[in-house]
Amino acid sequence: MALNPPSNFSYSSVTQKISWPAVTGADEYIIEINWGNPDVFWQIYSGSDTAFTFVPPAAIASIEVKGKSGKSDEYSEFTNPPETITF
Repeated sequence: MALNPPSNFSYSSVTQKISWPAVTGADEYIIEINWGNPDVFWQIYSGSDTAFTFVPPAAIASIEVKGKSGKSDEYSEFTNPPETITF
């Protein structure tokens, strides 16, 4: 079964977490972010949770987020297009 990529990313300034709904069948996620240069994404999270702590740098107003979901070393494509989170 092909997995869907994660989507509907959101940010809580209260918990300082980026989160997303669980993807059916997935047991791992790889999340990448970008700010300032649309051609460069950095892996910021890899694991089984659907949230991770992120404290945005003060000068950053928004980031782009993309991810892929996985199970047994098989992964979905990355979220396309990347989603924007505004702080």
